Amino acid sequence: EVLFNGEKKLDEFTYGTTSDWIEVGAGLVRVTISRDRAGINYIVYDAIAPVVANEDYELILSDPLVIPVPVDRSPLAADTARVRVVHAAVDVPAVDIAQKGGDVIIENVGYGQLSDPLEVAAGSYDLEARLQGTSEAAFTLPTLTVEGGTVYQVVAYGIPGDSETPLTVGILSDAARAPIPAATPTR
Repeated sequence: EVLFNGEKKLDEFTYGTTSDWIEVGAGLVRVTISRDRAGINYIVYDAIAPVVANEDYELILSDPLVIPVPVDRSPLAADTARVRVVHAAVDVPAVDIAQKGGDVIIENVGYGQLSDPLEVAAGSYDLEARLQGTSEAAFTLPTLTVEGGTVYQVVAYGIPGDSETPLTVGILSDAARAPIPAATPTR
């Protein structure tokens, strides 16, 4: 269960699941996460976080952390996308993200960290995650196909070799906000 200010917003939320956006009021928000074991809910996370009005956040639930990820949905050019990498796989060392067989484009993202957002042209990208500072593959990334005007979070989560919570790379996406039209003076 996931509660915001004591109000249950998600129930039976399981590994690898994503929810729709949840509306939360601005100000200090208490986030409580409980786990059901043998019919008893016990709290695994309870914290108060500041929430800014008109901002978007994703919470990545990862043992043992909850990783808050601000989502920059500011306007983008029609042929440009914004991409950020979130490292939520506790048993995977820090990684660099590179073009397959090419140069590193995002350096040194460790567990619980997120990269700076990177604006890229719309299209498809073959990327690889390498152990930080080496050419050794850390895990496989799916081909990333991005559309202009869209924001992407590439999230690595899970445990290598585990059958219940396998290492997975998920792609979260949402539309960037439309540009605010310029004011037209009136007489």
